[in-house]
Amino acid sequence: VVVTAAAGAVGSIAAQLAKSTGAKVIGVAGGPTKKAFLLNTLNLDGVVDYKSTEQTLEEQLDECCPDGIDFVYDNVGGATLDALLNKINPKGRIVICGAISQYSGNLNKGLVQGPSNYLKLAERGAEMK
Repeated sequence: VVVTAAAGAVGSIAAQLAKSTGAKVIGVAGGPTKKAFLLNTLNLDGVVDYKSTEQTLEEQLDECCPDGIDFVYDNVGGATLDALLNKINPKGRIVICGAISQYSGNLNKGLVQGPSNYLKLAERGAEMK
């Protein structure tokens, strides 16, 4: 399970609920403080730091999810969701809760960046709701 904005109010609850089922849970968040919170307080199995200057988001996903992704709880949308769609497994599922990356003035006013890799859903028999 990958949870985006995992250090936030909604993401941290989603991550803990997924963890309580016994799932391997990877959180996506930005910066060393949030990474430490997710690893040391919430005891997630891994963290992808989208603000990292050492590794790309895709490189970190490859390390944390070498066998792909079965389930995504997405609070972010945009480029992060695109990267996750590239790793989605056959029959995978994506739950869309929010689109934080789009809330900086574009929502309902201009160009909103949607998932450009949405065809991965059809290729892999995955679904997004």
